[in-house]
Amino acid sequence: MILVFLCLLNLIHGLRLHAGESHNKSNLHIIVKLQEGLNGTGLRFVDCNPNCSSGTVFFDAPNVMDAPLVKWKHLLNMVYDIQYTVPQNKQTQHIDMIIRPSGCTSSSCEVSEESYPECRPGHILEREVCHVCQAGKYQEEILCKDCVNGKTSRPGVQSCTDIIAPPPKYTEVRQSMSFVGLNISQVKKQREYLRVWIATATGVRLDSVIIDSIEVVQTDRRRLSSAETIVVKYRIIVSDQKQVAVVKNKANSIIDSIDKVQELFPPGVQITIGEVEVRQIDDDKDDDKDDDNDDDNDDDNDTSLVLILSVLVLYCLLSCVLIQYLKKRPTEKTSMRTPLIKNNRLIKNNRLQF
Repeated sequence: MILVFLCLLNLIHGLRLHAGESHNKSNLHIIVKLQEGLNGTGLRFVDCNPNCSSGTVFFDAPNVMDAPLVKWKHLLNMVYDIQYTVPQNKQTQHIDMIIRPSGCTSSSCEVSEESYPECRPGHILEREVCHVCQAGKYQEEILCKDCVNGKTSRPGVQSCTDIIAPPPKYTEVRQSMSFVGLNISQVKKQREYLRVWIATATGVRLDSVIIDSIEVVQTDRRRLSSAETIVVKYRIIVSDQKQVAVVKNKANSIIDSIDKVQELFPPGVQITIGEVEVRQIDDDKDDDKDDDNDDDNDDDNDTSLVLILSVLVLYCLLSCVLIQYLKKRPTEKTSMRTPLIKNNRLIKNNRLQF
């Protein structure tokens, strides 16, 4: 599975040939993509001392499938795993691995890679010492190369991966408005228009405005009809942090366009706007809070279940005690009456005489 994963990374990165995980001086390991399959594929290794272009070819096979000391297997699709057991007298620290695909008749269609078999994948040889390619770099042949923009890597790898963006942050601009002289149904009927008015007055999209609640606040319970205050609580979601100050300022001055709202209701309605509250929200923290709330709810449910079961068990125990008591009660009465009749002198002295 590791080889398959490495292979997929290589293909994504655009390479057709790469050193495998088991690559070392005594076992040359290749992962390669072959469009025409493995049969008829040539393989050769070159000793790059003093350089690869003029080095000695120490292995050359016209068809890798029947070459000596070569093991191969098909990984997936057109990807193959090829390993060559290197005789001790041919082991070297700098080589060029060359694949000639089936049907290829010149060096222009060959694929190759220089390699330091003494170093593990993700490492390169410098001054006869293997060095790991640092984070943000990847090993390609004998070099550690920088990842392109938008990609990164951990130390000691042969490919880069996409940078995962941090959890998005957004800001809530919270505010409220109060209506005196209306009932709650009148305000609820205009809920959607209020959203449109808030979005227009603050310069945000309509889907950024959320009305959380429309509630009645009573200032005098004895005169309910004349003392109702309807409070509308809403918030504006701002994802661009640069626009938070702009939206906040517009929310503070939203009272300037309140006449548009007053036109929706009968004359004499008093409308007041509450203070602006700004809160920065982090998505992952919100998720944690939701998880905590879920855990609390689960704990509450478990507690309720335990309480119910405890009550049922107690009820059963009391029922059993009561049943046992009722069973024994007649016997106790009989045993109490018997000595009373026998020892009563009045009864003995007043027996009927015939």
